Amino acid sequence: MIRTSILQICDATRCFDERDRVYALASMEKPRFTVNYDRTVAEVYIAFAAYEIGRGAFKPLLACAASRRPCAPDFPTWVPDWRTPV
Repeated sequence: MIRTSILQICDATRCFDERDRVYALASMEKPRFTVNYDRTVAEVYIAFAAYEIGRGAFKPLLACAASRRPCAPDFPTWVPDWRTPV
């Protein structure tokens, strides 16, 4: 399970494509989170949050989402915007 703490550590990294914040780390997981560059950043972050919740990371994900306010208007409140540093 990708820990939200790992994504928080990586929030200061520069990414040419903001989806790579999730895709780079998620590619190391089994089962793998599906990489799809046809999705928007919001769609990727929402799908990844749902994926992590399904794997039992509900509380850490919500804590991470709460620490990253304000988030983009197209993000639900339960989805961390990993583009926003903590």
